[in-house]
Parts: sequence; structure tokens; C-alpha cells
Amino acid sequence: MKKVIVLMMSTFLLMGCKKVEKPDGEVNTSADFSLAGSEFVRMSEAVLRSYLVTPLVLRNATVTCDSLTRLTGDTLPSSVRSYSRLAAASPCAINDMAARTGTLKIVQLGRINTPGNKMVIKLKDYVKVLGAKTFTFSCDSLLISDIRQVNNKWVYQLNVLNGKVREGEALWSLVLTATVTVQEGEVGLLLTGYGTSRDGKKYKCAQDADPVFKAFDCEHFTFGKVAITPEGATPRFIDFGMGGCDFEADVYFLDIQSTKEQIQEANRMRIELK
Repeated sequence: MKKVIVLMMSTFLLMGCKKVEKPDGEVNTSADFSLAGSEFVRMSEAVLRSYLVTPLVLRNATVTCDSLTRLTGDTLPSSVRSYSRLAAASPCAINDMAARTGTLKIVQLGRINTPGNKMVIKLKDYVKVLGAKTFTFSCDSLLISDIRQVNNKWVYQLNVLNGKVREGEALWSLVLTATVTVQEGEVGLLLTGYGTSRDGKKYKCAQDADPVFKAFDCEHFTFGKVAITPEGATPRFIDFGMGGCDFEADVYFLDIQSTKEQIQEANRMRIELK
């Protein structure tokens, strides 16, 4: 179970003539979504940044990381179909507090910035160590598609197919679809998906309205809110703050009929994202 810091637990019986339900206190769906989602996004972004500096593909002077390793006997990354490999601990990975091992094998179909292009990413022995905790990530595949340059930014579609995270005996899952925009120092996402928390609770996740952001050098999402709806429970929002690179977020519990303007008045709990 994750450590939970209670920040505020005042219950309002009335809010604009509406009764607001007492929070159920469930936060694992929010925390487990954050850990899984942010790491799968990191993988896709690291692969794309590697491709952008690989010779014969595209160059971007603002990105500094190792180029991909071409697998023996495969064609060059500029061809219609090619195979490459990226180490999980390459300099293209986030410079955060975690250590990573394992590899990502990439199959490129079509050229970047042309219609119908895509990359299929397979994970092998992908392990993330953060302090005393060890997380193992797996999935059927990560799919990056429709990679294109728009107004000096890179945009792509991300699909996480049957994503899973294991920590000791705990296992949780995430299926995610997102539109990702890579810009200076961070990525922005519009996402939707569903998953299961470490204690078996099913949930759905989606944007509230605006994108959620993640800085390259931060462990978790750093700005914005995501709506989390556990099965059989009222919605809640996980708020990642205003850009700070930390391991905390606020979960706001609100009645299913509440409006955005009432979020600040609803009860909230602070959680640790590790």
C-alpha cells in the first residue's frame, strides 16, 4: 500500500445547494495510473528523441542523446522497414532519480513525418529502480504512429497495449491512448484509458479538459489534472500541481454532479507517487 498524507478532510454537507459525498479515501488507482502512465510515456518520448538525432533520419540540434543501435543484418532507420534497439539507460532517458536496465526493440514502418508512419516498440527485461523499490514494466507493445512536425513541435499518437507494472507481489495494468506533443523540455498529453490498481480496483482515466504535462527530467507528470473514475465509485481528479518536479500530487474527491468550479471546495488527500 502506498503512503498517504492526509492534507484536508473537511466534509461539506452543502455546496451550492448540492450534497457532496464523503470521500471514499481510495487513492491507489490515481497513484498506480501515474507511475505506469508516466513511465510508458517516457519510453515513447525517449525512442522518438533518439530517432530525431540518428543520421539519415532527421536531426534536431536541441536534443542530445545516443543514436539507436541497429540490429545486425537489418536495414537503416531511413528505410521503409527497419529494426533498432535502445538501451533503457541511454542518455536519451530522463535524467531523474531512477536507474533503468533493459532494452527497447523498435520496428520502424515508414519514414518519420510521412503519412502512415509508425514505430512498434517491444520491451525486454525493462526494470526501473527508485530507491529501495524495483519496478518491472512489460506490455504487448507500445505503438507510436502518425509522427509529424507541427510548428516546430513533434506530435505523435501513443498506444500502450496491455501495459503492466510489477513491484514485488503487486501487479497492476494500464491500457492507454494519447496524443503526445514534444516541445522544449517537456511533453504534453491528451489521454484516455483504463487500468487496474495494485489491489485489483478497475478504473477509467481521461483528461479533464486541458493537457497534462511531463518535464523531460522529472519522474512523474508535473502539471495539470487527470480524471480517475474507479469502478463503482464517484470520479476524482489527480492534480499534479503547477510544474514542480516532486513525488507528490493531490487527489480531489468530488460528487459526480459537481462542476469544475467546485473542485477546490471538495475534500482532498495528498499522495506520494512512489
